[in-house]
Amino acid sequence: MLSNNSDAHYLLLSVAPPTQEANAVRKTIADALAQSFGLASGSAYMDILWVDPDGLQCIVRAHKRYVGAFRID
Repeated sequence: MLSNNSDAHYLLLSVAPPTQEANAVRKTIADALAQSFGLASGSAYMDILWVDPDGLQCIVRAHKRYVGAFRID
C-alpha cells in the first residue's frame, strides 16, 4: 500500500526493444542517465519492481530526490 508521504516515485515505462530481464532494464536506464546527466547520475538508486511478461513495459521505483533531479521542463 502506498502512502501519500512516500519518499518514492513509481514510474511506468515503455521498454524498447522489449526485454523480460530486470537487469537489462536497470542497465539501460543507468546508461541513459549517465549519458544525459553525467556519470554520477547513472548510479541513482532505483528498483525494477515489475517487467511485463511480453517485455514491453516495466514499473520502476525511484527515490524522489533522484526523480526531481532529472526533471526536464
